[in-house]
Amino acid sequence: MQTDLKSNHHYVYKNYLNGWAIEGAKKGVFYLTKKRSVARDSAAGLCVERDFYRFLPILDEDLELFDKFISVFGEHHRESSWRMISEFYELSRMHCFLSRAEQTDEVVKLIQLIEKNTLEDRHAMIEGAAKSILERLWSGDFNALAESDDCAVFAHFLGSQALRNKGPKIESMRRLAGISHKDIEMVNRLNGFWSRYWSVIVCLLSENMGANIFGSIRRGRYEFLVNGTDIPFITSDRPINNIHPDEIGKKTAPDMMDLYYPLSPRLAFHLPEVFSGCRVIRDVSSDEVDRFNVLVARASFGTIVSTTRESIERYKREVSVQS
Repeated sequence: MQTDLKSNHHYVYKNYLNGWAIEGAKKGVFYLTKKRSVARDSAAGLCVERDFYRFLPILDEDLELFDKFISVFGEHHRESSWRMISEFYELSRMHCFLSRAEQTDEVVKLIQLIEKNTLEDRHAMIEGAAKSILERLWSGDFNALAESDDCAVFAHFLGSQALRNKGPKIESMRRLAGISHKDIEMVNRLNGFWSRYWSVIVCLLSENMGANIFGSIRRGRYEFLVNGTDIPFITSDRPINNIHPDEIGKKTAPDMMDLYYPLSPRLAFHLPEVFSGCRVIRDVSSDEVDRFNVLVARASFGTIVSTTRESIERYKREVSVQS
């Protein structure tokens, strides 16, 4: 664990956002502000929230709920999930021990390190493992996913980035809030469980999602979309989206998956539900780019990012105000 406290947690990979800073990271990217104006600034201050991934220790009485949650996973995923929970539980025990000790400066810092750095470090590790693969893709090397190990790392990164941002968290809380059941006490307990451990649950779900993505990639059911038009791909605070027409706007968990991930202003990764062709690389038209950008803007939680002021102005009308 890093010894410097990390309070400002990025929920979108900063180096990824820098891909839209075409004149260099110092000049920054164009983005839509909270006041719905267009600004240009460093990507370092975007898609970041204080203590977004704060780790709250796992309580003994909640291990039962983790067991119920994990029981629906496949055997291999159940085993890996329990290993992960065991690691988090050991940290929780350490947190409990430290909380009962004399609160010296050193002890207080150790407690803060567990709370602030545990999950942020984990996401940084996933990003770090995928960095060389992403850099190869950004440079146009479409063989970056040829090796099984590289493919697995990239798939895990996609699963993590798809779930770790603000959108899935808020939508899950809204779905839970809408559940009605005669056992009010259990509903309240589940709501509290989901809220307290969301950042841990994301780690479990992203592994499972990554495994599914890995299978699709290894079967060749994906494509790179090359954008040679005058319209750049945009991205957002929710960079990976399910664009399946039957899933857009649904308020329930998805049944079908059609993943779209803009890798840069000129390149996107697409994992369709139904793959009808055999081309791994496909040129897209300006109409297609516009459609993808509209879907990204509509799915965002207020922040869209681009290389140009004009494209932010164009797509900000599609961005709804969410909280």
